[in-house]
Amino acid sequence: MTEDEIIARGSQATIILNDERIMYFFDEMKSLIKDATFNTEPGETVERERLYYQLRGIEDVLNTMLGYSAKAEELLAAHSSTEVD
Repeated sequence: MTEDEIIARGSQATIILNDERIMYFFDEMKSLIKDATFNTEPGETVERERLYYQLRGIEDVLNTMLGYSAKAEELLAAHSSTEVD
């Protein structure tokens, strides 16, 4: 992936991460999954495992977006510092 592609994806990720309307749904999903996990019975290990992987998937998506956002900021900062020199 080129630096321009990383910057573009990072910019898109930043927009999503800063959009309260979108983040509401991620937060709501995480909350519902945590509640569902808490409400399982002791013997429902398969269900708890399913819920764990569901939550893990959401966290992976968010962390991937955070990574792209951070990398894009880093690249933009490096570009702006070389332009100043």
